[in-house]
Amino acid sequence: MLENEKPFLEEPEELEFANDTWTAQDIRKAMLMFQAAWEAPQHGHNYSEKAKNLLDYVTSTLSNSPEKTFARLQIILMQNYGPQHVTFSESCQHPGHESTFSSTNKAPTLGWTTLISNIFARLISGLIHFSPRREKAWLDARLDRR
Repeated sequence: MLENEKPFLEEPEELEFANDTWTAQDIRKAMLMFQAAWEAPQHGHNYSEKAKNLLDYVTSTLSNSPEKTFARLQIILMQNYGPQHVTFSESCQHPGHESTFSSTNKAPTLGWTTLISNIFARLISGLIHFSPRREKAWLDARLDRR
């Protein structure tokens, strides 16, 4: 992967439609490299460098693109952004990072006391902010009544 992966638009003749959607797709390669750095710490530095280079390429290319606000590009970017934050954290660069990773990614627990107090807090907030006039206006607008 380190030697063979490169941005799609380096060889635009291979693509039927050479546009910046392909540049956005390159973020997937970057995120996979970040994950590879996490999973294979012995090669982590190489994977991280490749990932950073790909991510820099994507961000710099798209920041100057007239297509940068297109929904397709934005969706691809939002679906694939994130794994680099785990591998950039300092705790991941040291041996034994697995325990740090698992301890920071535990599912949140919610006890009965907290649950009940959250429910009552929402109910009280709803009662305090309740306005029959606002509710009627909302219903009239949604049901197209005047």
